[in-house]
Amino acid sequence: MAAIPFVRARARDHAAQLIAGDLGSALDTVGRVTDFNVGSVTRSLFEAIGLRFESLDNGTYQALRDTIPTVLYEFLGPGDGLTTFVGFPKLPAFPTTGVVRFTRTVGTVTAIPIPVGTRLTVPGVGTVPAKIYTTVVPAELGAAATSVDVLVQSDTLGVFGNTPANTVTLTDTIENIDGATNPAAFFNGRPEETDEARRLRFAAWLGNLARAQLAGLEVGARTARLVTAGVVTEQVLAAQALDVPDKLGLVDVFVDNGGGSASPALVIEAQRILDGYRATDGTRVPGYKAGGVEVHVHAVVPEPVPVTCAIAMDGGFAFAAVQPAVTAAITALLAGLPVFSELVRAELVCAILGVRGIRDVTVTAPATNVVAAYGARLLPGPIVVQEAA
Repeated sequence: MAAIPFVRARARDHAAQLIAGDLGSALDTVGRVTDFNVGSVTRSLFEAIGLRFESLDNGTYQALRDTIPTVLYEFLGPGDGLTTFVGFPKLPAFPTTGVVRFTRTVGTVTAIPIPVGTRLTVPGVGTVPAKIYTTVVPAELGAAATSVDVLVQSDTLGVFGNTPANTVTLTDTIENIDGATNPAAFFNGRPEETDEARRLRFAAWLGNLARAQLAGLEVGARTARLVTAGVVTEQVLAAQALDVPDKLGLVDVFVDNGGGSASPALVIEAQRILDGYRATDGTRVPGYKAGGVEVHVHAVVPEPVPVTCAIAMDGGFAFAAVQPAVTAAITALLAGLPVFSELVRAELVCAILGVRGIRDVTVTAPATNVVAAYGARLLPGPIVVQEAA
């Protein structure tokens, strides 16, 4: 985009030259031009020409702004120097997915199937409609088990389906099932990728065309996704590649579906992509790892962080009205931390103080910065917000 001001300047210079040429032609025709007053025929003529060139300049500018992203992300392909590149569209909006725990009725001992498409909801409040989820894989609650965890997906795209822990309830009736809820928060719903996010992802892709380095492995892992009936049910939204300490040639790659975990099927798909495979027609698809290097893909380990704080209110603000906003701010901070990142206690304090109506806060847990363990991602744990005495 840096070339646009230069192009506009050149276009204006060219327009000025054309207008000067037209003025010279007019002088050659009539000998001299004496009336440049507002409203005169001569002035009106050249003002009309100037407006046309101004319109041309603006049209050129808008066309450049619209065309550059199209050329950059969509038209590059074989013959343009990037023979492996056939397009770079934005990532579409992604529905919220998560695990719901179904619990059997006390006293029953039979195996209970959980059909695909079983519906669950978070009730609506006021003008906010209910959030609807459906199971996307078949499951069965074994005769000897009291509960079973099942993957569900929101019926809507984007962040609307995100919800705190223990807010989902069972809508459909299943014989001998007492109920169901989400033991952990859902927060991996994503809106459509922004222009800036695509630009950064494109830069990372270009910088890792060699594939074999750690960043290249991460780029490859992030292409893994699971599709059911034409719908993406789970995908790698974050990946971290690390050289295993004291073991040359061994690399661990941790993948995250956005919710601080990844299903075994998603881990297998990411491993297949990094190792390379053969397509159904027999075509060999190269992997991302270097020859002689062994790559192991793992699901990121969730590490919930409990938070306890006491807030002092500004005058005119009620604790009951502000408490949910504080809980949401803490959840957003923890849910937005990248894989393996550290929770800085000062940032937690700042996030709480950023809520309107908070005069002061005392954070009792965590007492220090929290560093994620190897292979773990920090996630929201139990959050307790109290009113300061």
